Amino acid sequence: MPSMDEVDTNEIKPWSDNLVHVEVVEEGRDYQISVFGSNIVELMEMDVAGKRLSDIKAKSVRLTRAEYTRGVRSGEPLFVVRGHSIREDGPSIRVARLALPFSSNGVDVDWLMVGVYPEQVSVAETVTGWSWGGGCCIIRQACASG
Repeated sequence: MPSMDEVDTNEIKPWSDNLVHVEVVEEGRDYQISVFGSNIVELMEMDVAGKRLSDIKAKSVRLTRAEYTRGVRSGEPLFVVRGHSIREDGPSIRVARLALPFSSNGVDVDWLMVGVYPEQVSVAETVTGWSWGGGCCIIRQACASG
């Protein structure tokens, strides 16, 4: 499993406005959001960078926590399409999300990088070619199977 140190910021720059960087804290009991891309801020009408998931009041936080926990426990990329609302009083918007796990020790997941795109945007077309692991493009696999 790659570490965040292996991420080339120039390589991911085309997608940076749609990325969330999530640090696993308290052994997976909570998650700290360090980066919340500008397209996601615009979509959700708020910026939660610097906040813990437990501090965010939103309808979908429970599902988001469950998805992050699933990715952390499995150590595998997780592709999800569902309604999502960051604000308690906000509308639910269908988004596609791909959560990629990272590990500083090669075993335990301590970071997730999550790509977030509104449903009308094709995630596969947007990020095709970004490989994961042994040359396998997980984005194509996730979109083909889901």
